[in-house]
Amino acid sequence: MKYPKFVTNVDCEFESFANQIDARYSLTVTINKNHENIMTYIMMNPSKADKTDADTTVNKVLCLEAENLQKKLER
Repeated sequence: MKYPKFVTNVDCEFESFANQIDARYSLTVTINKNHENIMTYIMMNPSKADKTDADTTVNKVLCLEAENLQKKLER
């Protein structure tokens, strides 16, 4: 699953453990480079989203935040 078109940058940090297990502990997604607000979401088990592929949960959160940002910019 791809990230929405409004996503401008994605950074993913993970650590490899024994038995070839990769554990992601940070996923940073930029949706508007000109906006200075930072939102932090703590999620449990957001599947296998990484730097190139999103998942349903991550995309739902991104779309919600993009909608909120658009409303704020329209004021």
